[in-house]
This record gives sequence, C-alpha cells and structure tokens, in this order.
Amino acid sequence: MRTLSNGILELEVSERGAEMQSLRKVSSNREYIWNANPDYWAKHAPLLFPIIGKPNHEGVVFDGINYPIGKHGFIQQMNFSCTEGDRILEFRADDNEDTRKLFPYAFHLEIIYQLSRNKVFQRFRVQYTGTEGVMPFQIGSHPAFFLPKFKEEDEIHGYLSFNDVQEIHSNEIDSNGHYTDKVAVIALDEKGMLPLKNDTFDCDTILETRGIINRTSLYDKDRKPVLTIKANTPSIAYWSPSGKNAPFVCLEPWFGCCPKSGTSDVLAEQPMVNLLKPGEIFEGEVEIVIE
Repeated sequence: MRTLSNGILELEVSERGAEMQSLRKVSSNREYIWNANPDYWAKHAPLLFPIIGKPNHEGVVFDGINYPIGKHGFIQQMNFSCTEGDRILEFRADDNEDTRKLFPYAFHLEIIYQLSRNKVFQRFRVQYTGTEGVMPFQIGSHPAFFLPKFKEEDEIHGYLSFNDVQEIHSNEIDSNGHYTDKVAVIALDEKGMLPLKNDTFDCDTILETRGIINRTSLYDKDRKPVLTIKANTPSIAYWSPSGKNAPFVCLEPWFGCCPKSGTSDVLAEQPMVNLLKPGEIFEGEVEIVIE
C-alpha cells in the first residue's frame, strides 16, 4: 500500500491493480471511498483495462482468434511497481505471459496519482510497445463513493448534478451487459439534480454515451456538495447494486464503453475503442474534487 498526503487530503493506493483504497479529508477524518464491504460490493475503485464491460461468452476477437478475457479486463489482477515523488505516485506495469493469453499485445501502462490542494488527479498513460499493426483498447475508472449520512429508511440518499444538461439519456443495458440504441430519458428535478433513491438503479446502470457530460457532482441528502468528478470521456456510467439499497454510488468515466449489442466481437470494430500504432501513447485524466 502506498500513501500520499498534502495536509488536506490523504490517499491510499494499492500496488495490486493501482486501485484507490481510501481517500480521506484530514481535517474531518471523513472517508470518501467505499470500504469494499462484500455484503454490497467487494471493491473500492477498480480500474478497467484493456476492455470495459462484459464480452460475449467466448471472449474478444483479435486477429481472428477468440481470447477469453473477462469482464472489465485484467488490470485488477496486475501487480504494479511504484515510484513515489512529491505528492505523486507513479504506478507502472507491462504486458507479461499471463496478459498475452488474454490480450495479445505488448504494452506499457502507467497510472499516476497526484494531490493538489483539495483535488486528486488520476492520469492514464498507455503505450503500444509492439511493432506491428495497431493495438485496440479501452480504459476507465470505477470509483465508489460513500453516500453521507446514509439511512436505509430514507426516501432520498443523495443527489447527482451534471454540467449543463436538463436530462440524462441512459442507454438500455441488455441481458448480456451490452448497451442498446434504446434510450431512457431521465428527467432531473426542479434544481437540475437527479435524486438517488432505492429504485434509481433498478435499471442496473445509468449509461450516458453522448459524450457531453464531463462533470458530475455528488451531493448529500440535504443537497450539500460532497465531491465532483471531471473527465472528458466519450461515455460515463453511474451504478450501485440494484436491490441492495447500498450506501454508495459509483461515478465511472470511461475512455471507451461496454460493448454495443449486435456489434462485432472484434474489439477494434466496436464503438468508442482507442487505437494505437507502434510506439504511440494514449493519455487520459480524471479529476476528483473534494468539497
């Protein structure tokens, strides 16, 4: 486990999966990252790479061959090396014999965390270190945040607000975990917020694929601001386990998306996939602002 602190925030990140384990405000000792209670969901803030979502039962196709890669890829099982600097942690990993059984590409991956006052910056750097063709991939963040002052009996547990939108367009998720062209329009309340209720995630996942939401703010049940997550991604998902009345919500900016229903099993042919030529580098950033 590695720890960063700047006197305002304290962040803990595991070398396993480069996953945030804790994000705490020093002055109040308030914890923001979900505690991975297995009764609800046994993860804190996993990263997703080199795919997002669930492939079909045979896996994902590369160069005509099916590879049995699992849901959200394999980054959660990777062990990273880490270099510590002034308020910065740099996690690094490369492809290996195990990853090539699931994803036949040579790559170098860096996950960088940096603190700046009340902000956490999470940066992704992906390099294709192979010598031929292109490497298709997706990468994303799946952090779970506590809902403050949570009580099961409350009708509303908190609120979400979004940048300059009057409604959310959520693509339906089918039984395979793939999104469809069927869209549910979710109206916001009179203050432009989405109330988080016990049935909000009966649809499983609220998924926005229009690429127009780059800022989501979480508020407590009294509409007091808790945090904001910012990222310029083509899709963003909101999730909490349906039917469990869980005391957390996931805000998930994705540089990519789960598969679209009816599309090819070839990853390079699916929507919202990043393609790198040999030696090229992809960079993406997620910013978490603690109020």
